[in-house]
Amino acid sequence: ATVGWVLSSLSLLLFAFSAMYSAFLLASVRNDYYPGVNSYAEVATLTGGALFGALTKAAVLINWAAFLPYYLISLSDSIELLFYDVGLRQWERTLIAVALLFVPCQARTMHYISFLSVPSTLSIVVAVICVLASLKDNDDAQTSAGPRGGESFISVYGAFSSFIFAYQGQSIFYEFMREMRDR
Repeated sequence: ATVGWVLSSLSLLLFAFSAMYSAFLLASVRNDYYPGVNSYAEVATLTGGALFGALTKAAVLINWAAFLPYYLISLSDSIELLFYDVGLRQWERTLIAVALLFVPCQARTMHYISFLSVPSTLSIVVAVICVLASLKDNDDAQTSAGPRGGESFISVYGAFSSFIFAYQGQSIFYEFMREMRDR
């Protein structure tokens, strides 16, 4: 609603195409030029030297570490929506989020992580059903083609960052490729 339905639709298509194209480029680098690599750091080391490889590894690890608070805050906010009558404070919801994530975070290979795709898929289906049900019941919903009037740049940028985040899987593509090898 913040961005508008036209810009949202265009953003979804643009970021989907960008993710697909970047996956194609990464697969080409791995399959055609450096078939033995398993990470961005290895590619960076082979193409730019040891220092470039170390900097790339640090950048990827910092990127992954920066997502942890985002995930915890998102899960904490979801817990608030589920149990809004309980009146839990932010830090209490965050501790619950950490407890919920502790066991799934012990999965160390993509094979074990793949078992988590079932509850993930179910939660997405339930969320889509809930959204569709709320659209059916909400006849007075205000929609617009572009950003709503009075929206600040920060709120529109925040909405776009959610689109970018949704397609941010490129940072682990090489790890996916490593796990997908025929054994």
